[in-house]
Amino acid sequence: MGLADLATTAGKMMVGNDSSLLNNMDGYFSSLSFSSSDYARGGIAGTEDDVKGHPWALENMLNMGADVFLQLAEQRWLFRYGAALFKGKEGAALMNENGEKAAKA
Repeated sequence: MGLADLATTAGKMMVGNDSSLLNNMDGYFSSLSFSSSDYARGGIAGTEDDVKGHPWALENMLNMGADVFLQLAEQRWLFRYGAALFKGKEGAALMNENGEKAAKA
């Protein structure tokens, strides 16, 4: 929901913070955001379990696995297209030449 949050924040900056439409949109988009259960975060608020947490909960392990694979995909994309981002067409041409040489080897 990052793009939606950015859009509502930019809208509030342009028209002022008291826009009911933008406040409603912001509330709706924040209701769609993902959050962990009380158990995975560390128990119910106000109890002694609130401090220590449960890092080995299945929910936390699945979230960590998803984060790792998303980060690997981002790194792969940056490795593949990084030169084109910083050097434009020349960087893209250089990447293609090096890729073709590596494929032939």
